[in-house]
Amino acid sequence: MSTIRKTELLVIGGGPGGFAVAYHAKYLYPEMKITLVRKEDVAIIPCAIPYMFSTLGTIGKFVLSDHPLEELGVDIEINEVRSVNVSNRIAFLSDGTEIHYERLVLATGSIPVKPPIPGSEFENVYYVYKDFKYLNQLLKAVKDSDTITIVGGGFVGVEFAEEIAKLGKKVTIVEMLPHCLQLNFDDEFCILAEEELRRKGITLKTGVKVAEILGEGRKAKAVKLENGEVIPTDLVIITVGMRPNTELAKGMGLNLNERGFIIVDEFMRTSVPNIFAIGDCAEKRDFLTGKPIPAMLSSIACMEAKVAATNLKNITNMKMYKGIVSVFITKVGDYVLGAAGYTESRARREGLNIITETVETIDKHPGTMPGTRKLKVKLIALKDTQTLIGAEVCGGHSAGELTNLLGTLIQKQVTISELVSLQIATHPDLTASPMMYPVTIGALQMFKKLR
Repeated sequence: MSTIRKTELLVIGGGPGGFAVAYHAKYLYPEMKITLVRKEDVAIIPCAIPYMFSTLGTIGKFVLSDHPLEELGVDIEINEVRSVNVSNRIAFLSDGTEIHYERLVLATGSIPVKPPIPGSEFENVYYVYKDFKYLNQLLKAVKDSDTITIVGGGFVGVEFAEEIAKLGKKVTIVEMLPHCLQLNFDDEFCILAEEELRRKGITLKTGVKVAEILGEGRKAKAVKLENGEVIPTDLVIITVGMRPNTELAKGMGLNLNERGFIIVDEFMRTSVPNIFAIGDCAEKRDFLTGKPIPAMLSSIACMEAKVAATNLKNITNMKMYKGIVSVFITKVGDYVLGAAGYTESRARREGLNIITETVETIDKHPGTMPGTRKLKVKLIALKDTQTLIGAEVCGGHSAGELTNLLGTLIQKQVTISELVSLQIATHPDLTASPMMYPVTIGALQMFKKLR
């Protein structure tokens, strides 16, 4: 016998996007009855997953607590939505429960891409599922292994490698592109990161694909590369990307794009007006070209959650700002690397007429200040409009927030001349010198080139 319940807002998915939209909706509309349904007993903070191996040492330290939602009065249901009757506004759960909703938000996230590599079915071949129990198994497997091969040299693969190497394990990254992190940085920044990885004792195999995972019985024993090289291994972790988890949306008849993402408008509404979609499952469009892009970041999901929450009852002027400016930050060894908007290589692939400038300075002033680090900033702008469209940063901890600043400037379509006159605060122990602040100096050098 089924249980029937009613709610004003049903949120499906309990990751950062689902959590944020439930939280912000309840904050904006305290009287609204909100129900969040997720499959997992425990929600986690995805960005912290790589740090479970060494820095945190356990999964329990990056659990996404239910307390803030419960304190506001959001109902949390540990269950699975099997299907949704869009016409009648009914969600059918796996235990027979029916939830009648007025508005619905899909925040179903993403799942790992599984490339067709022979041998990937061995039991010691892992992916990066955002699941507490699965990650506990992976953590134990890493601790019980001496040699680990990571397939994929993007952010997750690089962060996994560094954290696992801290445990004294022998780690190899296999990346099919010429450099690790090449989807997000130009070569000169990738090379800096790779130098750090090698300094940490990590072996890099770049520009080559995995042909096969070799093993005996149920265990993988080695990874064979397309060039014939065989890498003995106790454990394989595949981190080649994520794909949208949109099977439920497909069954609901929502419009999806050719890559399988849910198509949404600037208010995060799907093709059904009372159904919204946010986070990794929702389509993102580039701020410059308007083309769909696969930008899957918790920061974007949380931003979209705020947009959706403000438009649940009535459409407001709160909407997506013309498109996504992807902003990335990672830490590799002693370097913090950040990127916002376009890299030079991506801009040239798109056929854009650009101008670039790179500034190398230090992040404190004078250089005799304790803890001073080198700081490298690259700016990319359109020649015709002189609008900033991209930036890359490498340095110490200050590089993180500098990347966020540059992301904001790109989003606001700031021009080179506006960058030259950018007003900033400086402090000897916190920033580069006002005489050599890399953003304004880079803009001035661009201005000279254009003249």
